[in-house]
Amino acid sequence: NETLWANSRVALPGVLVFPLLTLLATFLHFDKFHIVSSTLPSAVFFSWVWLVVYAVAPIVQTVAIWQQTRATGGEPPRQHPLPAWLKVALGSHVAIMLLVGIPLFIVPAAVSPLWPWALTPLTARAVSAWVIGIGVILGHALWENEWGRIRGGALAYAVYSLMQIIALFRFPDQIIFGASFWVYVAVLVSGVGLGWYGWITAQKIHRAGK
Repeated sequence: NETLWANSRVALPGVLVFPLLTLLATFLHFDKFHIVSSTLPSAVFFSWVWLVVYAVAPIVQTVAIWQQTRATGGEPPRQHPLPAWLKVALGSHVAIMLLVGIPLFIVPAAVSPLWPWALTPLTARAVSAWVIGIGVILGHALWENEWGRIRGGALAYAVYSLMQIIALFRFPDQIIFGASFWVYVAVLVSGVGLGWYGWITAQKIHRAGK
């Protein structure tokens, strides 16, 4: 269990951005959801569950972050900063995530043809919410610049990237092979490597400090 706020906050900004963008995407494509009526009652039920979850989650997260920032206690010093090469690698991932994710959300019809599988405007914005959220998390990890503060986030990034690779193997018939696909694969493979390396190194430093 983590007792220091500084060591557990790395994912919070991105986790807040994701539901906010997903909620916005929901309202932009409200006609696609069975909020009012449907021949299937279960569709109405799960549409309301979706709406409530993504409406309430940002509020709860914002309140939690606000309360934590008002808590007493100072900021612990950064004793183990990240190496320069890792910051450059993470920075490249941040740039890719945001430079792809933001346009994909704003103009999905124009950008989605560059994605390695077919997207509708709604699914394009849903995907971009994830991409932007991850970009924010990685950017926050760069800002934290401390092994102890990115330990959990590094592991999460490795697992996330690995799961995306598994999904490619599960649905090969959906893939549009081309330059964007290989860029996507390169980001995922390097994401597994960076995340795994980050978690292992942070674990070693954490254990050495005990």
